[in-house]
Amino acid sequence: MSKYLFFHQLFVCKKNGEKSFHSTFSENVNIVCGKNTSGKSTVFQSILYTLGINDVKEKLDEIISEDVLFRLDFSVLDKESKTDYIFIRDDEFLFVINNDNILRFNGISADNSAEHIKLKEYIHSILGCNFMLQDKNDFVLAPIEALFLPYYVSQDFGWIYIRKSFRKLEFYKSFKDDYLDYYLGIDSQIDRKEKNDLQKRIDDLKQKIEIYKKIKDSSEVQTAKTNDIKDPGFIKEYIDKLNKINGDILEDEKNLVLQHNKFEYWRERKSVLLKIKDNHAHQFKDNQCPVCKQMLPNNTETIYQYYQETNDTVNELNICKKNMKGIQSEINSIEKRIKNNRESAKERELILGNRKINYSTTSEWIEEKAYIKLNDTINENIGETTIELDELRKEKKEKYSDEAIKEIRNSKEKEFRKIFINKLHELGVTRFDNTKYLNLYDINEFPAQGVELHKMMLAYYLSFYELTEITSYAHIMSLLLDAIFKEDIDDDNKLLLINVLSKSIKNNKQLIVSIAETEESQYNAEYYNENYFNNNAKIVRIGYSKNERSFLTSNTITDNKDIFEETLRYVNEN
Repeated sequence: MSKYLFFHQLFVCKKNGEKSFHSTFSENVNIVCGKNTSGKSTVFQSILYTLGINDVKEKLDEIISEDVLFRLDFSVLDKESKTDYIFIRDDEFLFVINNDNILRFNGISADNSAEHIKLKEYIHSILGCNFMLQDKNDFVLAPIEALFLPYYVSQDFGWIYIRKSFRKLEFYKSFKDDYLDYYLGIDSQIDRKEKNDLQKRIDDLKQKIEIYKKIKDSSEVQTAKTNDIKDPGFIKEYIDKLNKINGDILEDEKNLVLQHNKFEYWRERKSVLLKIKDNHAHQFKDNQCPVCKQMLPNNTETIYQYYQETNDTVNELNICKKNMKGIQSEINSIEKRIKNNRESAKERELILGNRKINYSTTSEWIEEKAYIKLNDTINENIGETTIELDELRKEKKEKYSDEAIKEIRNSKEKEFRKIFINKLHELGVTRFDNTKYLNLYDINEFPAQGVELHKMMLAYYLSFYELTEITSYAHIMSLLLDAIFKEDIDDDNKLLLINVLSKSIKNNKQLIVSIAETEESQYNAEYYNENYFNNNAKIVRIGYSKNERSFLTSNTITDNKDIFEETLRYVNEN
């Protein structure tokens, strides 16, 4: 059974407690509703941002600028257990709470930063996946966005183009094919069948070459090579290099301690500044004395000083965050450098420790020459084995041609086509004249506009989601559908869309869908819930369906005091 991720609650708050958003989620259906531009899409973007997806950061700039914390509680379920997680994001910093374990990732705003790469590896691990994409000539772990792509439809491009809910993914070589192959388990099928024997032979040869290299790099052979050098200057250079490496290690170790001390200094300073900021926010609030609550007169100078102190605190906090990010990056670089230098020094010390100036017996001299001969023989064997390996790789490439892979993909396309046609029929969409729009590996967009395009896209997403469930190879997540109703969709088609959606979501899977409520429509979230979801859907209403730009609201911290204080404690104490 593949792992399944679903959400429990989302909490977003200003650190001073003035505004917040909080909603729990049903494990089945959740309807996010409100007026256009009220902040429905912000719910989805906040979920993704909290999980480390920077692609949506620009859309959240206005909220992020208010100095907010994002918290997401979710679980990952597999056949044997359920594991609970809390992710808390504070701009560049992400705190992960799993039972009593707390991880911190410092400086994750850049996807290519060392900390964000660590986060990507961590999320891959908790989802039990190893999704690789080709970046230039190397295969790398897929970005976090790719792990959510089948399960998230964005309001802007998601309902127009397939696989475009996130940007930049198409820059990976052969992204579409690798993406579909992974989620449909096609790579797994190939490995278990035709490729298995050939791949095993290739692996055996690769292992053979590695054994040859280990023998070649062994202390005995390397010592013999060192003793065979007639020029004594080589040994001096070898020792000088070792001394330099050891000197570099000592300097780096001193610097590492210094950087850790610096980091702790800025972390403690950040904690103190947060407390100062919180206390300062309650001073002169509404011109009241903090002790007796009487109204106090404020002159212009006092008011100016109060706001100047607030700005100074915010600026100092930004300096702390910037310094912590830079120091963490330096720590990562130093630790990597120390590790590499230690391995190099250990190898050189071993070689020099085994070196002989004179030979006690003729047999020692013969043994030394035998190792030198062994080194030459190994070089020849590596060359011959490499040629054999290249021939097998060529055979593999020829055997697993595009036609052979296409045949395997066709079997999955048939499954998809059957589901897709049924969804199109349920949505009242006329069959395509061009059959390429029914072939999973050929589809990039559909030849339609308006309501018809919207129906086709919904049919596609629901069909692909169902196919990933059937395949049960890759991880599965909650289905996040933002703005399922476009502005030009009439009431009859809205009912049709909701009807198909309600039949497609199984009781054991989570759906979070947003709809815009308008005065022109006679239907609202409560109507859909009662008539299509048996009153089991959780309704998340933004701005009371009346207000615009109302994701964060005032006077809500009192209702969420416990989660607010717990969230602040996690951030301030770690």
